[in-house]
Amino acid sequence: MIIIIDYNSGNLTSVANALERLKFEYKICSKKEEIAKADKIIFPGQGHNAQAMTELKKLDLVDVIKNFKKPFLGICVGMQLLYEFSEEGETECLGILKGKVRKFSDQWSVVSGQYKKMKIPQIGWNNVSFPVIPAKAGILKTDRILKNIPNHSYFYFVHSYFCSVNEYTLATCEYGNEFSAVVKKENFYGTQFHPEKSGEVGMKLLKNFCDL
Repeated sequence: MIIIIDYNSGNLTSVANALERLKFEYKICSKKEEIAKADKIIFPGQGHNAQAMTELKKLDLVDVIKNFKKPFLGICVGMQLLYEFSEEGETECLGILKGKVRKFSDQWSVVSGQYKKMKIPQIGWNNVSFPVIPAKAGILKTDRILKNIPNHSYFYFVHSYFCSVNEYTLATCEYGNEFSAVVKKENFYGTQFHPEKSGEVGMKLLKNFCDL
């Protein structure tokens, strides 16, 4: 059974509708005993990092998530909370992935010290790139969750905060600067974009996750 975590936030309905369309059995749940026994977990995110962490603590889900050994997918805020710390509300997060979630600046150096005004949050479609594996020139990083998804596919983003590119990064995006669009550490996956709102390519990614 795939469990969608209900923590009084997040975009539960859209994720549930996507799983129904893909014909995967799921349950929306907030009970830690059931969540701990799930075959897979989807942690949808929308809203404020501090509020989301508060709700997870109220539901006694922090250790359940950190100790989960099967496939786990965090979406948007759900991905950001996998990190150690978020500038949004100066929030201590789950600490599964090393690093800090930072806020976009509305000004970024573009070319030769000239600045372009950026709209914050980023709302809309943006293309996602697969980075080259270090020391393997021309070979792109890949993973089963990205199966049959072309490089530079477009996904739908809504966010004001971002995670830097690091060893967990499977795919990147640019919005003023480069940031992590898809991450992985062991059984934990995260997408900064909303696959459930990203059309057919987003459905492919969700299916790939559910097939893990």
